[in-house]
Amino acid sequence: SMLMLHVGFWRGKATVENAERWGHGVCSILTPKVLNHPGFFGFYFADEPRWNGVRAINLQLSSDVLKKITPYHPTYIVAAPRGSVEDHIPYAATSDIYGIDIYPVPEGSHSNLDNRTLTCVGEYSQRAAAMVEHRKPVLMTLQAFAWGELSKRKLIYPTPAESRFMAYDALLNGATQLAYYSLRHVVTPGFIDEINAVTLELHR
Repeated sequence: SMLMLHVGFWRGKATVENAERWGHGVCSILTPKVLNHPGFFGFYFADEPRWNGVRAINLQLSSDVLKKITPYHPTYIVAAPRGSVEDHIPYAATSDIYGIDIYPVPEGSHSNLDNRTLTCVGEYSQRAAAMVEHRKPVLMTLQAFAWGELSKRKLIYPTPAESRFMAYDALLNGATQLAYYSLRHVVTPGFIDEINAVTLELHR
């Protein structure tokens, strides 16, 4: 198993000097022991930064600092399924891996496209590939929970067929890797077995 660390990014006034000062603090976490550990893969850089009002320049400056500290550990951003491809291009340019989280079960739950069915997963994968101009890995985050675990909605999990469809729909439309959110919310143990069956199939 390998780990992505979340060390954050500089959020204040966007200057090289400020970002470098932030980097000095990060170095207290990224010790040589951490950087050289075989289980350290890279950085979970930012979660839905455009949706949360983060400026792309802050991500770029922080990315530049991280590359000076460790050029061989990639950064990954997961974006919200909101905004146009053009809106995302400046953000995608700041990371090594980019992707979108999309959780469309039950139908209409999450997509911001006209298509609010399961097939929106493939459409968002195509959009993510365009956001990185087809030059970088696309890591799509798929649904491994029921919206009813996070709100007062009815507890509806993706069926095994839906989970399997979403995985292949993503991979056939531009995704190069998949992640799942979020098993920590699951209250029905059998659903975890169903997701594990899909990931095992993909692994094989």
